[in-house]
Amino acid sequence: MDFQSVIDLGKKRVVIISEGDDDDRLFELMQDLIDDYRPDFVVVCARAYDRVGSSYRMLTERFANLIIPENEIRIEYSEDPAKMGEVKQKAVETIVSRIIK
Repeated sequence: MDFQSVIDLGKKRVVIISEGDDDDRLFELMQDLIDDYRPDFVVVCARAYDRVGSSYRMLTERFANLIIPENEIRIEYSEDPAKMGEVKQKAVETIVSRIIK
């Protein structure tokens, strides 16, 4: 199930958007959440296909001024249910470590 969340971690505000498949929907969500909450970090789950109509392309074109390339995290895709949790856990740990540093 997709979700949007706003979390305050100490003095930092984080927006999380898991709904990254539809580039138009993601753009609207980002605009609204950024305008409403003024987050320090935005975490977006989107496939990394760099092609016309992809969420990744939309993010790199419309939000280029907000993207810090070294904070882009790519995870290895796996259809193995046992590995899916591991991969996501590593991504979450990386994200949290960058936010709280």
